[in-house]
Amino acid sequence: MYLIIFDLDDTLLRNDRTVSLFTIKILQDVQKLGHLIAINTSRSYQNSLNIINLIHPDFGVYNGGATIVNNNGKIIYEIVIPRDITKAFSQEIVRHVTSLSIQTRDNFFTNNQKYTKQNAIYINMDDGFDGDSYKLMTNCLDFSFLEGMAKKYHLTFQNYLGGPFSRFGPLSATKENGNRHLKEYLNIEGLKTIVFGDDFGDLNMLLEADVGVAMANSKTEVLKKVSIHTLSNEDDGVAHFLKKYFNL
Repeated sequence: MYLIIFDLDDTLLRNDRTVSLFTIKILQDVQKLGHLIAINTSRSYQNSLNIINLIHPDFGVYNGGATIVNNNGKIIYEIVIPRDITKAFSQEIVRHVTSLSIQTRDNFFTNNQKYTKQNAIYINMDDGFDGDSYKLMTNCLDFSFLEGMAKKYHLTFQNYLGGPFSRFGPLSATKENGNRHLKEYLNIEGLKTIVFGDDFGDLNMLLEADVGVAMANSKTEVLKKVSIHTLSNEDDGVAHFLKKYFNL
């Protein structure tokens, strides 16, 4: 049996953030063969629901490895940034960034009044955010400062595609750790993994997989370190690889 895991943005999804009918059909065909499919994304569960409702994955690893949810929407694993750390970190960093957003179990909070996606709830964060969190996201290009903040508060730090947006999470919340926890939960003898990704945050889970597959549109470093490649996300690379691999 295989556990097939894929990142969403720039991996399974096309550039317009949609998933093709061809890809949906191939994923269904793979499940009919008795294999499992799982999302592994930095997105929250709530921000992935439009895709979940199209492809019906068996499991999903969300928030960069902080949560694992089954196909009934039940959380089977989670790790949070504790309340005291969330408050101290947000109170210090908010003075240095253009915007600060925080994902909790149930809500997405932001101090950017113009941001309305993800059912965002605006709050003033000048005094920090008082609660547990899965991840904190900033708009800031001072990467040296951000990396220093991550070290100070013992958090993971990941920048998105070299742009102004970055994510902080619990130190052990990584995509590869999420996959490990999912495999431990499944406890299926002989289970093999096929993993698809494109960005630096996907690299370790690609290298740890039984079959790690880099998209043609992946970052150059990812393409150099991962030996198996497929077509780009725009060309339905995940689906084409699975179609050939399983002779569908």
